[in-house]
Amino acid sequence: MRQFKIALFIAAVLSIAGCATVDKTADAPGKENTASAVQKDAIEKVQVKQTVYIPNVVKEVNFYNDGYIESYISYTYDEDMTLIREDLFDSFDQILESAVYEKAAGNEVNRLLYNSRGTLQSSLETISTSSGLPEIVSSFDAEGGLQTSSEFEYDVDGNKIKWTVADGAGVVLSETVYIYEDGFPVKIEIYDAGRKMQEYFTLEYSDGLLSSKNHVDADGKMKSGTEYGYEGGVLISEKYLRPNGSTYRTVKLTNDEHGNPVKEEHFDGNGDLKDWLEREYEYSTEEILVWE
Repeated sequence: MRQFKIALFIAAVLSIAGCATVDKTADAPGKENTASAVQKDAIEKVQVKQTVYIPNVVKEVNFYNDGYIESYISYTYDEDMTLIREDLFDSFDQILESAVYEKAAGNEVNRLLYNSRGTLQSSLETISTSSGLPEIVSSFDAEGGLQTSSEFEYDVDGNKIKWTVADGAGVVLSETVYIYEDGFPVKIEIYDAGRKMQEYFTLEYSDGLLSSKNHVDADGKMKSGTEYGYEGGVLISEKYLRPNGSTYRTVKLTNDEHGNPVKEEHFDGNGDLKDWLEREYEYSTEEILVWE
């Protein structure tokens, strides 16, 4: 079952103050007084309101290649458009499992997963930073026993720089390190419990957009690759490659007027449609100030 994580980036442009300079007048005895004043145009920027559309997925339907529904997920939000519930149904509208989100003290949110009979299966506890970034994520079994715990570290700009996973006893299982250049992640390194690198990813960009990602093993051998295609700055395709460069899977995206995917088609290496999913959104809006 695939779930698409939808992400939203909001950029604010800082103001640039212009300045004007005027030359002083110089007098020379016996010569005609000359005066010149050079004024530079000051470019003044003003703050204007801009409406940002925030996508909230309300339904995601998975289809077989013959058009029959495989399953679907219904998402429920409160009046503040905070996600409070996810329900997974089969093609006969029978519920398979439900995830319920509960706000706890401080910046803690719990995700409780129930089966079709309403019995608790597991839970996920997320503690976020004051800026809303996940800091500690802990998974528990049905009896409340700690299974794993993830801790995230960020730099001053809010970029994730380290992800550490430990078991219930606190023993580190893996560590992922994120390396940035000019604000973009360019390498992701994955280490085992002994701090030995197991594999890594390299990321390349074109015009500020992710163009390719390569998966490499510890010996530097290519394991797989992904190429990303865009139209008007919006992602429209993903091509998954074998080590020899041949394609084994392709994803084609159809986006709405806000640039969010409403249809995601999956093709095999021969170009045959295997399955697809469709998403429905409910948009909320937010007014922000930008400099123009």
